[in-house]
Amino acid sequence: MKQDTVRHLPAQDPPVETGPIRFGDDTTGVFIRADNALAFSIAVRSLLQDKQMESVCSVVWRAQMENLWRLLESSRRADHKNGDAMGFAG
Repeated sequence: MKQDTVRHLPAQDPPVETGPIRFGDDTTGVFIRADNALAFSIAVRSLLQDKQMESVCSVVWRAQMENLWRLLESSRRADHKNGDAMGFAG
């Protein structure tokens, strides 16, 4: 799952929205727009910091949620050429 670099693909018209997406004959994946990723990362971080949730969550669940949180946060650190609101370092 680790990906250190941003893949730059041609612009789409209309822009791609958050949801299922398939590239060519590849399997269907999920695309999450930066604004949605920020909102989801805040929600996941809130769950991870909830002390009541900590006592009932398995180690595996927590590890997966931490991986998801890091993936969602990565959109904040990406180098956004268009200078949108998500292009700041975090």
